Amino acid sequence: MNLKKCNTCGKELPVTREFFYQNKKSKDGFIGQCKMCAAEYYKKYSEMHKEEKKEKDKKYREKNRELLAERTRRYYAQNTKRILERRKQLGFDMTAYQRKWRLNNPEKKRATDQRRRARKKQLPATLTIEQWKIIKEYFNNQCAYCGQSEDLQQDHFIPLSKGGEYTLNNIVPACRRCNEIKNNSIFFKWYPKYKYYSKKREKTILNFLGYDEKGTQQPSFEL
Repeated sequence: MNLKKCNTCGKELPVTREFFYQNKKSKDGFIGQCKMCAAEYYKKYSEMHKEEKKEKDKKYREKNRELLAERTRRYYAQNTKRILERRKQLGFDMTAYQRKWRLNNPEKKRATDQRRRARKKQLPATLTIEQWKIIKEYFNNQCAYCGQSEDLQQDHFIPLSKGGEYTLNNIVPACRRCNEIKNNSIFFKWYPKYKYYSKKREKTILNFLGYDEKGTQQPSFEL
């Protein structure tokens, strides 16, 4: 069996994946450090560059949100039985955990539900929490339809039932009352007759979503 000396601790170990991480660019196909030394180096490096790594990881998650979500769904689908057995062994109450998470993260819960509904209809579902915050800020944290600022929800400008996407180009903030009253109505038919109609708010909504004077939405945009 071929042996290799770790360039950090000096130990001679078998040149296998059990003791060394692979590196296709090196002559023997493995890195120069043994796994123990490599892990120790990574630990120290992570501590020294904690904030830098945190910011880098955050940007990666934001850029690859859909990829990571799909990877997570695939992992759970392939390992459901093993995961449930492990949780049972640990006495983990998933129902209680989910209930607590929903209570502590109402906006994330709504976003998850909206994405699930859109995917069932095979519609784009890319809106992020960060984009939702930008949308609310654009409308001064007020309902796009009536102007009040309590209990804002994500309203599909074009209803989901009529092919409306769950994207930055189709979501506006609405209070619970306006959201329920609008329901699946077409904005251009419903809003001018609504008792809280405002020409100024109408213009703000259409400008934000990129609609021209003829009611045609211009090419989509992303923030």
